[in-house]
Amino acid sequence: MFLKKLLWMATKNEALVHTTKSYTMYNTTFESKNATKLVFTQTIEAYSFLKKIKHDTIISLYRLNVEKGYLITRRLLPFCSVFKRETKEFNKYIAFKIAQALVFLHDKCGVVHGNIVKDSLFFNEEGRVVLGGFEKSRKSSAFDEDNIMFSNLVEELVGIDASLADFVKNKGLCSDIFFDLDIAFFGYRSFTVDQKLDFISGMKKNKNELIDIHKRRVSWMVLADISSSTSKDFKTLAVDFVLSFDVPDMEEFLPPLFSILDTGIRLYLLRNPEKYIDRITTLDPVVKSLSLGIKCKDKLLREETVVFIKENIGMVSKRQQSEILETMYSYVSDDQGMVLVLRFLRDVRPAFKKTDVVYRILCKYLIQSKAKAQVLDTMEIFYKSFDNFKMTTELLPLLCGYLSNRSVQPAVFSLIEKILSHLKEHKGEIVDKEWGIGSIKNIFKPKSSTHQGIACVEEVETQSVKTPSKPAQDYGESKDLVDGWDEPW
Repeated sequence: MFLKKLLWMATKNEALVHTTKSYTMYNTTFESKNATKLVFTQTIEAYSFLKKIKHDTIISLYRLNVEKGYLITRRLLPFCSVFKRETKEFNKYIAFKIAQALVFLHDKCGVVHGNIVKDSLFFNEEGRVVLGGFEKSRKSSAFDEDNIMFSNLVEELVGIDASLADFVKNKGLCSDIFFDLDIAFFGYRSFTVDQKLDFISGMKKNKNELIDIHKRRVSWMVLADISSSTSKDFKTLAVDFVLSFDVPDMEEFLPPLFSILDTGIRLYLLRNPEKYIDRITTLDPVVKSLSLGIKCKDKLLREETVVFIKENIGMVSKRQQSEILETMYSYVSDDQGMVLVLRFLRDVRPAFKKTDVVYRILCKYLIQSKAKAQVLDTMEIFYKSFDNFKMTTELLPLLCGYLSNRSVQPAVFSLIEKILSHLKEHKGEIVDKEWGIGSIKNIFKPKSSTHQGIACVEEVETQSVKTPSKPAQDYGESKDLVDGWDEPW
């Protein structure tokens, strides 16, 4: 019973990937590692000799079950899912690696392969070609069969007529870029700056010859090499390389790009959205990084961040929009910043139909900001989305405190009249809520920060004349928001 359960679990963890007339291919796991299971339609006893050899291009064995006709190897991809006929130089390199494997089989193992066709080829997760299809392999000293089959395969893959010997001798007549790629995958971090620049330039020039797996690996390799000690120019070059390298999934790379703690890089990303914005579906994964740009002390970076969010607000979910607004409420308290937020709210107003944080931002800014006319103008846009009971108990008393302010008196009267007219249309909501259980429970609780603000409006205004404007303690910016940036934020 226990054995049956184990077999059922093993089957459940296998996913069908590909089928040919010779085998069926499954994704599976082996000893907690990603693996591939190949189940064959004919005997696979010929694979047994592979247990004793090791070659980078020849299929390796995790497990071989001759009786049941299957083997398990490292995770492989079907050749047809990766191969592209237009990458002609890379296809020559594929043929060259197969040729090397065949020479190894002939010279070192005395084995003829006997099945050199596309269905015998795979790619591993690193983008390297893998030779399988050993069902017909056997010991022999004559290799004409392999030579003929190899030439036919090269004709099919590359479209050229070449023998096995010529292909090995001339390194497949392919570009050096793939040999450079092998070296870089092995030791890119040890390259000098000039070597890295040459490598990046070569990759960018030949990107159309690379398969998606290589583009992804190269991009991660270049990004992983960026550190706080990397020069600003090289950081910018590396980021621009990733953005222009046609990686298959830009959404995978955007969070690490936005997490680079460098002001110049962040400004470059914010000012050049055309390099990536059409290749992603959402900005939600980078909202935390964008929020950091709002919190920072660098006013130019903060402004660019807000402008970027405004221009791409449709790519931010409602939940993450609220997170951005909460950040603005908590961390933007200087006059220039508050004006920036007010402009942002006015420009993107259709996006914020029902949100309490907009109400809290505007109440806070009415108390703290010198640009009260702009605050009132923004309130006039949003007041119908505010909670009616809060407008009755909090906002109207707050507004009345500014009726004696000559510079904004007309705007205050106008807004009060509009709010009263709106509340008259919804007076049932006010009465129902006023006598709710929740209201009774809160009668003896301390006043909210907004109520406290109402009580000391005049005091705040008086102090703002005598001393430089500072954030109220409730809204103060926390110190040391982030460590490790290229410069103090």
